[in-house]
Amino acid sequence: MHKAQETNSFIGRSTELEALIHWLEDPASRRILYVHDAAKEAEKKGGLGKTYLLRRFAQLVQQKHPEIAVVMIDFFNVGDRDRLFLAEKIIAGLQVLYPDWSPDAFEAAIQRYRNESSQNPARTYIEGSGTKIRDATYAALQQDLQQLNQDLAQVKKTLLILFDTFETIEQSPDVAVLGRSQVFPDTYRLSQIRNLIAGRNSLDWSSPNWIGREKEVQILELDPFNQKEMIEYLDEKSIYTLVENSDQANALYERTEGRPIIIGLTIDVLNHRILTLDELLAISRTDFEKSLVPQINKLEEPINWVILFMAHVYHRFNISVLDWILHNVPQDEPLKIIGHDELNAALPGLSFVRKPGSGDDFVLHDEMRRLVNKYCWEQLDPDQRYRKEISASMISYYDSQIKQPQSEQQRQSYIIERLYHLLFIDQERGLHYFLEQFEEAMEIFKPAFMHLMLQEIEKFQPHFSLAQKNTIQLRNIRLLRGEENPTPALKILQQLREDVDPEWYEENKFVVVREEGRCYLQQSRLKEAQECYQLCLEIERTQDGDPSRLAGILTNLGLIARRRGQFAEALEFYEQSIEIYKKLGLRDNYATILNNMAVVYRRQGKLEEALRRCKIAWRIRVELAETQQISETDVALSLHNMGQIYLDAGKTIEAEKSFYMASDIMERNNDKSKLALIYNRFGQVQLNKGDTEGAKLWFTRGKASAREVDTEQYINSLNKLGRISLQKGHLSEARASFEEAIELARKVPDYFQQTESLIDISETLEQMQLPDMAEEYLRQAQEIATHQDYVDMLGVIEQKYGLKYYELGKYAQAFQHLIKYCDNASQYNTSLFNTAIQQIVDVILELPKDKVLPIITDMISYWIANKRDQEYPELILALEEIKEELI
Repeated sequence: MHKAQETNSFIGRSTELEALIHWLEDPASRRILYVHDAAKEAEKKGGLGKTYLLRRFAQLVQQKHPEIAVVMIDFFNVGDRDRLFLAEKIIAGLQVLYPDWSPDAFEAAIQRYRNESSQNPARTYIEGSGTKIRDATYAALQQDLQQLNQDLAQVKKTLLILFDTFETIEQSPDVAVLGRSQVFPDTYRLSQIRNLIAGRNSLDWSSPNWIGREKEVQILELDPFNQKEMIEYLDEKSIYTLVENSDQANALYERTEGRPIIIGLTIDVLNHRILTLDELLAISRTDFEKSLVPQINKLEEPINWVILFMAHVYHRFNISVLDWILHNVPQDEPLKIIGHDELNAALPGLSFVRKPGSGDDFVLHDEMRRLVNKYCWEQLDPDQRYRKEISASMISYYDSQIKQPQSEQQRQSYIIERLYHLLFIDQERGLHYFLEQFEEAMEIFKPAFMHLMLQEIEKFQPHFSLAQKNTIQLRNIRLLRGEENPTPALKILQQLREDVDPEWYEENKFVVVREEGRCYLQQSRLKEAQECYQLCLEIERTQDGDPSRLAGILTNLGLIARRRGQFAEALEFYEQSIEIYKKLGLRDNYATILNNMAVVYRRQGKLEEALRRCKIAWRIRVELAETQQISETDVALSLHNMGQIYLDAGKTIEAEKSFYMASDIMERNNDKSKLALIYNRFGQVQLNKGDTEGAKLWFTRGKASAREVDTEQYINSLNKLGRISLQKGHLSEARASFEEAIELARKVPDYFQQTESLIDISETLEQMQLPDMAEEYLRQAQEIATHQDYVDMLGVIEQKYGLKYYELGKYAQAFQHLIKYCDNASQYNTSLFNTAIQQIVDVILELPKDKVLPIITDMISYWIANKRDQEYPELILALEEIKEELI
């Protein structure tokens, strides 16, 4: 919660404050207000008093509106950029509004994953686990907030969140967002939240966070003070008084350009009698800033040095930090001793020093820090020797602090700050420390922390070699892919390839290509993923590398082959990888491959073989979970696969039993992403029973559970609900479901589910008598399926074209498509192939007798020409039988 600081002497900005109050009190106003500097030139931005404006606004709100709670977030503070810590601050604000409310599910979710990490801290990060804590905590928070949202609306209470220094995170605002499907600012799906954001720069509407959101945001541009406000500032704070539009007032306004940061420093210089007003006005307009700022050096000792220390120390400054520097950094001349109370009183008296929203630190205005470093330190310490000694002392300070008991958030802040000073002293040492801390965070996957480290090291980018820059880019790619955010990861990969150190690339080629393959796999771009993993396999087999890494490549190649319907090839890859895991004694991985093989056997229709492997995998996982080597939710995934096999075998009772057992585990662990998967399976069970209403209820429940947590299952739920509507003839409902599924799949992107829904909407539009639109959607589906080699989807598309032409009486064209349907089915599995043969036989038997022989002849010729007759002779046997009987 924000405790309003005293701002009784707040000066100017009456128009802006009126605009802020009107925005807050007007129920029709947009829920986001963005305040930014009106100046276009980068060097003119900053120092306009945005922070003071926000604090004065908060003070007025708390005085006038007791029904509004204010939460102040300052992204200058490292901790405020952590999405979990930020969520906890929001929760604290909500509890002020509604003291009886308690976020039990959220707190339990955080505690559960903290316990898992402490019980098994060395467990290696595995694919797909990176977003687990983020999804689980967000789902739990949504559960807690569901009732609260209604209660807040009834009692007419509002939470006002003020975000300051947005420019710090504007390149990656996702760091402050808990829900993966949400954008900044995260509303947590509460209707009673207003967000005020302050930053230097105008919003980039082409950014993924802001694209298409112009109507959600109200903009307020902040200009410098006008001359009247400048004079008001001087009258309030300065020993001088000026008359508006006098020569002196005009001259001073021209030199300060109305920027509060420069006006404030001018007042400090005047009040400390460093220069007179006439002496200041004797400085030309072009030289005013660079002449004014160094006057800080003439402030009373040791205040002048304290300001210099603050500018360099950067992140935090307090009395204990000052004492540490004075004790550890040799001084050319002893600094004047000043009491702590005296210093605490003197610093806030300067216009550019403030206390943060919480804690005992002092904060130097970020624009003043830039000015002091530019105009003071560069002249006093051109070789950076003295500043490096300060940084060295700060490193030892952080080393001492890290050893003390503290919160994880505080420990991370110290690491970030230590990283900054290491980078300042020696970029090589700093990079080594960054890599060490990044890899440690990657092991237990702390994405917010890793984003903060990347933000810090980006400040030193100009000083790095190309190879070092490539190293940092690769870590960013790994982080984004681990967050299941492949699109920006692939964009950075493209940038890396366009500007890469050749020697570095040869050393890191395997990792770069593997990351690219992982990103393509997340997007269901299976063709590109396969090419990447094949290259990884070639690289790995030429080296005497890590056998578990080889097994991982083979596993992913098996997964790609399985998803493309290349089941024999998938099993071959899985057999190779499972043999490696068996030799290494990695039982968890061994069980995973058994599960994967069970899926392949199920798709092939070999259900007994599938069930046997799935049961073995389930038993291994039960044993591992009992000894806390894996999560209990892994056991649930084996039960889920078992249920799928029973469902395909027509054993509905056994299928339901397996799904209920999996559901119990997921609910016990509050794993909403996996719950959505199970709920969708219950929907399939009801469809198998012929109960479409029951199925609809389960798919709707799956959709609700997956919302904001699991986009894949959310799309799956939409697709299944669309199919039910289509089956019932509710064509508008079906179309709406498919359109939403397509749009979401396109955004992810998920090409497989996009293709699936494109096919379904095509059929819907045909029934709605919109043939041109139906044809266009089917063409799009075919284009994606062809590029990605989705053989089952291609078969369905060819089947649809074939039946369409058959109904039009265009038999030759119809069977050109139907034979391709049969061809794709043969490559997928025996069951689908047999179904395709039967459909072709049925359609041929309905042909006029004179059309039968040429159609059969053409189909047999196609089959032989494409060399399918040896491996799949069943079609020719069926066609020959028809020819013999009918002709």
